Amino acid sequence: MVKPIKNVTLIALVFAAIARIGAQAPVRDTVAEARRLHDAGNLAAVEGLLRPYLASHPDNGDAARILAQTLYWLNRQADARTLYDAAMARHPEDVTLRVDYGRMLKETGDLTTAARLFGDALRADSTQKEARRQLAEIMTLTASWVRAAATWRHDDQTLDQFGGDVQAGWYATPLLALSARVRPMEFHLGDSVTRTVTVAELVASDYFPEARLETEVAGGVLQRSYGASSDWAGRLALGFRLPQHLTFRFRAEREPYLYTLASLSTPVMTQTLAATLDLNGSHGWLGQATAQQDRYPDANSVRTAYAWVLAPLVYNATGELQIGYSITAQNSDQSRFVLANSSQAFSPGNPRFSLLGVYVPYYTPDNLLAQSVLIAFARKSSSGFEFRGSAAVGVHATDDAPVFNIVSTTSPTTSTVQRVFVPRVFTPWNIRGSLAAPLSDAWRLDVIGEYAHTVFYTSATASVQLTYKFLAGAKRLAERH
Repeated sequence: MVKPIKNVTLIALVFAAIARIGAQAPVRDTVAEARRLHDAGNLAAVEGLLRPYLASHPDNGDAARILAQTLYWLNRQADARTLYDAAMARHPEDVTLRVDYGRMLKETGDLTTAARLFGDALRADSTQKEARRQLAEIMTLTASWVRAAATWRHDDQTLDQFGGDVQAGWYATPLLALSARVRPMEFHLGDSVTRTVTVAELVASDYFPEARLETEVAGGVLQRSYGASSDWAGRLALGFRLPQHLTFRFRAEREPYLYTLASLSTPVMTQTLAATLDLNGSHGWLGQATAQQDRYPDANSVRTAYAWVLAPLVYNATGELQIGYSITAQNSDQSRFVLANSSQAFSPGNPRFSLLGVYVPYYTPDNLLAQSVLIAFARKSSSGFEFRGSAAVGVHATDDAPVFNIVSTTSPTTSTVQRVFVPRVFTPWNIRGSLAAPLSDAWRLDVIGEYAHTVFYTSATASVQLTYKFLAGAKRLAERH
C-alpha cells in the first residue's frame, strides 16, 4: 500500500514542475517579444502587449522598465514617470531601473532627481559606467561659471554704445541657479555728448518638475549720469512646460529704455507684460507666438504681437538648415513724433522753417505690419566649433508714417504745423551670425555680430564673450560617488 502512494506523490510533483515551467515560459516570451517590438520601433504594440501583462504580473521589473521607456518615447512623460515610481517602489535594488529612470529625468529637465538616482546606482554598484557618465554630465552642466563680454553698437540716429557685461553663476541644486550681473554702458550721442548707464542685478531661476513650472526672479539697481541718477529694475517670469514640446511663458518686467537719443537725456523706464508660447520641437522645428504690452511713464502704451516658425530642411549631428516665416504687428496709443526743433527763429510759413521730426523720448509705431521670410543654419565641427547664421527679409511691410505739414489759412492769414500720418511701405531685414569656439574643456569664446534695418533705424552690433566653467570641482564631486 505504501508504494502506490509514493508513485502518486511522484506523479503529482512532476505535473507541478511541468505546470510551473509552463507558467514561466510565457513570462520570458512576453518580455522578449516586447523587447523585439521596442527595438523595431513598434511602440504602440509594446504598450498593447505589456499593459495587460503587467496587470497580472505586477512584480516583473523588466516588463515595467520596458513599458516605462515606451511611454516616454510616446511623449507620455507623466505616465512614464508614474510607472517608473511604482517600479522603483517594488524593486529598490534594481540598479538598471534606476539608471533608466535617471536618464529619462535628465532628458526631461529634472536634473536634481536624476543626479540622486545616478548617485544611488553608483553607491549600489560602483562599476556602473553609464550612471557615472550621466552624473558627470549633470555636474558639468551645472558647474559654476563666470563670463565677461564686450559689446559695441551703432545706429544712424547717430547713437553709439560701448559696454561691458560681467556675470557669475552658481547652482545651489542642479535646478536652482543663482547669478549676479553687472553691465556698464557708455553712449555717444552724435559727436559731442556722452552718457553712462550701469545696471547691476541678481537673478534666481528654478524648475519644479512635478508642476512643470519654470520660475525666474531678478532684481537690481541702475545708475545714470543724467536725469534721476538712480533707479531700480526687476523681472518675474513663469513658464509652464506643456506636451508636444510647447512651453507657455509669462513675463512682467521693469527696465530702462535706451534706444533713442532723447531717452538718454530724459530717463525712460518701461513696464512690460508679455505672454509667449514657445515651440522647441524634435528634429529642428522651432517657433514662437508672443503678445506684449509696454507701458511708459507718460501713460502711453505700445502693443506688439508677433509669431514665427522655422521648419527643418536638414537636421543632423553636424548641421542644420531651416526656413520659415514671421509676422509682426505693432501699434501705440499715442504718437511721440515731434518737431526736432520746436523753437525756431522762423515762422511756419517761412521756407527756412524745418519740418524735420524725431521721436521723443521713445519710438512709437503706428499700425505697423511686417511679414518676413526666415532662414537659419548651423554647422558643427568634430572639435566642438559651432557656427550659426540667420537672416530675415521683409516681403511685405507697411505702417503709417508721421510727417509734418504746413497748414495755411487766408482769413486771417496764418500758417500752422500739423502732424499727419501717411501710409508707407518699407523693407526690413536682419542678418545675424555667431561663432562658438571651445578653447578648452573649461573655456569658451563666443563672437556675435548682427546688422539690421528697421523702419526706425539701421544698426550694427558686435560682441565678444568669454566664459569659464569650474569643471575641476564638478568632476571631483562626480567621482566621489
